[in-house]
Amino acid sequence: MYWTWYLANDMQFYFISPLLLLVLYRSKYLGISLVATLCTASIITTCVLMGVNQFSNAFKGSMDTRPGGEDYSSVVYDKPYCRITPYLIGMLLGYAMARLKTNNQRVKLSPIAVFVGWTFSIALLTTVAFGLYGSYHGDPMTVVARALYEGLSRFTWSVALSWVVFACFYGYGGWVNQLLSSGLWVPLSRLVFNAYLVHPIMIKVFIFSMFEPIHYSYTMMIFYYFAFILSSFMVAMYIFLVVELPFSNLVELFTTKKYRKEGPKANEENNARRKQCDEQV
Repeated sequence: MYWTWYLANDMQFYFISPLLLLVLYRSKYLGISLVATLCTASIITTCVLMGVNQFSNAFKGSMDTRPGGEDYSSVVYDKPYCRITPYLIGMLLGYAMARLKTNNQRVKLSPIAVFVGWTFSIALLTTVAFGLYGSYHGDPMTVVARALYEGLSRFTWSVALSWVVFACFYGYGGWVNQLLSSGLWVPLSRLVFNAYLVHPIMIKVFIFSMFEPIHYSYTMMIFYYFAFILSSFMVAMYIFLVVELPFSNLVELFTTKKYRKEGPKANEENNARRKQCDEQV
């Protein structure tokens, strides 16, 4: 499962996050300055690596290989220092929301501010999503443009999503908040990581079992798309029920403080309290 490479990045970010949060806790301005410096360093590093090596972006870049063996994936794409900006932006958002909650501050935004926030967010998301459209349709980007896109795309995407989270949490999300907060997403949220793990396997099993090449058409790709989603989530549900759920129950069983101290009786009492709270809710 080589596509799980990003878990290594997440783990490294997780290791350094307590240091950043400690600085933020001790000094708000020093912590924000440190995070901003790291974001700037990451953006500059990514732009320089893209410019010096003259890599293409995204999937085209994965085919760029230099005489020394360097390629886009190993030099830029999977490097934690090129991908840390979304994590840092999310950390700042969580810090800001935690401070607002601690200080019991209410967030009041004018209609103009909300309109500007949503407009700016949608503009950033659209730019990042379709920024490479021309390069895939006969309009190649310059080296500088490719470097700037690679260095800024993840940063701007995370800033735009931060507004979505902020606005929805404080009551300025409207129908977007209703959609994203719908209970229909809860079952899928339990399966989505397993589906991510197995979906390339489902695709490879299908492709490698074919005796003839695929003749591309939009209709055929749509059918393949939904077929792979359905099959991936079916396998993900099986893994969740057979592996993830039993082991998570065991972890909870052996790490519950009351259970370790007082035994099964205390655990039964806790379960009874939880059931009573659920019924009240």
